[in-house]
Formats: sequence, structure tokens, C-alpha cells
Amino acid sequence: MMTTLGLHILPVFSQLHASFTLGNVRLLTHQVDTLNAFNDADVDVIINTAMTGDGKSLAAYLAALCDGKSVVAMYPTNELIVDQYAALPRYSQQLQVRLPACDTMYSEKITQLMRMHDTMVRLEEVRKLLMRNKLLLTNPDLLHLIMSHQYGWGHLRKELPVTVGSYFDYFLFDEFHVFGVPQVIAVMNMLGYLMTGYRDKPHERKKFVFLSATPNPLLARFLEQGGLRTRQIMGCYRSSAGEGYRCILQTCDLALHEISQELPTELWVEEHLAEIHGFFQKYRASKAAILVSSVATARRLYARLKAYFE
Repeated sequence: MMTTLGLHILPVFSQLHASFTLGNVRLLTHQVDTLNAFNDADVDVIINTAMTGDGKSLAAYLAALCDGKSVVAMYPTNELIVDQYAALPRYSQQLQVRLPACDTMYSEKITQLMRMHDTMVRLEEVRKLLMRNKLLLTNPDLLHLIMSHQYGWGHLRKELPVTVGSYFDYFLFDEFHVFGVPQVIAVMNMLGYLMTGYRDKPHERKKFVFLSATPNPLLARFLEQGGLRTRQIMGCYRSSAGEGYRCILQTCDLALHEISQELPTELWVEEHLAEIHGFFQKYRASKAAILVSSVATARRLYARLKAYFE
């Protein structure tokens, strides 16, 4: 028997806002609360801790999509950058709003632009991305290098942080719970730089939005010590259907299996191939994911499963 622990997960319903609708979409309460916090002059930092799958990303983009604000959105991996960038047209269609000029910025993309434009200066491609887009998706490490004068050479690298501050209204950090201690410190340095630079310009003060269903307590402590005015936004949920609620998680049965050094993932999969195959024969529309910490392990598992299922 492969199951060691079984859990029956109840459905989750998220509260809809009483009246706020954009296009064909009735927004959720936490999404409207996020937009209201953004428009509150007494709030510097917004932390949205709504559940995974409850539209945190849309909540964070509302100021850009609806109010014309410009944003640098940061994701911990380039794969997430590409994935979120591909989702932007869907937001535009659903909300019936015009998508502003937008693009991605990461190492491979910058290299592609250099080849396309036949230029040898990476910093110049970065500068053009910053100046030509109101919605720019990148990663926190690259922005940290820019803001700490470590990207490029000569006087131009000192101009990039000024360009960032001049062209963007707010900064979005998605999935920030995966940030390590060095990244959290880099983020705080960035916030400090921008808050200090615009301290005497109240109408140009920058906003910072953090998204995570499991927020990092280290960051919250640093924000408090730094004197930043923070507002935390939470979702409102129930486990039964009701007027004014939208289902974000269906009922499901979760089976947990113990994996240890003595029984690594590859061996566990090998021992249960027949049962896995039987599951997909019974539930033909199903999908599955196997998460491992090694690319080599993933490739070996892929080859083994492909051969078995064929």
C-alpha cells in the first residue's frame, strides 16, 4: 500500500468585493484592498498574503493596468518572469483595459537584444528597457546590481539608479518568501535608497508591493525597524459556497508518502510505477508533477517514466 497518510481537503471560497468590477471581472476583496492601500498616501509598503491561486498578481498590477502607474515587477526565477509576462495579455482582455508598454529584462534577454541591435554595451540595452516600458518584469538580483551602482562601467552605471527612480512609480516583489537573507538585505537597501531619494518629494514617493502566501518574518522585522509604513492585506475565506464568494480551490483528497534518504524519490517512483500507471488509466484527464532538487535526477526520472509509459 503506497499511502502513508490521507487528507481530505475542503474547498476554499474567496470573498468577492461588494461592487468593484472591471470589464467582465468582479474583483476579490483583497484585490480592491490592495489597490486602496496603493492609493493611500500614508502607506509605503503593501504586503498581500492571500492564498496561492487567489489572484495576488492581478491585485499588484491593478495600479498599473487601471491607474496608469509604471512598475518594475521582480520574480525570483527567469521562468516565472516569462510565465507572468505571458499572462499579461489575459489580464488586459479580461479587465478590458489597454496594456501599457511592457517587456522582460534578464541576462539572456539582454544578450538577445545586443545581438539584434548589434551593440556591445549591455548597459545601453538595459537603459532602453527601463526608459521604454511602463511595466517591466525582471529579477531582484539584476535590479540590486543596478541600484547599487554595480552594473556596467564608468559614469553610466551611476545614472541607472536615477533612471529607475525617474521612470517607475512602484516596485513589485513576487514570491518573496523564497528570497534568501542576502536578497532580503539587498531589497532593504533598495527600499532605503529610493525612500531617501524621494523623501522630500511626497508626490513622487515610491510604493513597494510584496506578494507571498507565506511571508518572510525577517523582511517584516526589517520594514518595521526601517520606519516604513506597512499595510498587510489578507484574503477572506470560507469552506462552503455562498453569495459573494468565488471558489478558488476544489475539494480534493491528498495522499502523503514518506520519502527519505533510504528511500529516495527515484526508488519510490520505481517501486510504484504500476500503481502510477493504473491511476492514469482510471483518471485519463489527470496531470502530475514530480518535484526534485536536482536537474540530473529530473532527467533520469523523465527518461524512466517515458520508457515505462510508452
